[in-house]
Amino acid sequence: MPIRYFDYGGRPVRMTLDADDLPERTETWDPVRKQLVENLDIETDIFFDNRYARPISEAEFEALVKSLSA
Repeated sequence: MPIRYFDYGGRPVRMTLDADDLPERTETWDPVRKQLVENLDIETDIFFDNRYARPISEAEFEALVKSLSA
């Protein structure tokens, strides 16, 4: 399954797509817990308003997660 990475206004998001390229699972950065958390309500996921989501590489995603975890 393809994985896409996004920067949503400084918040990293990892999205797994299904065989039809539809969102199957997303993990978004939780600033309170300082970790990625699974978004269980995909239908209201931030990516349905993806005007603010900037596609990034896996390396950029990992760097952003690391910087926010510190």
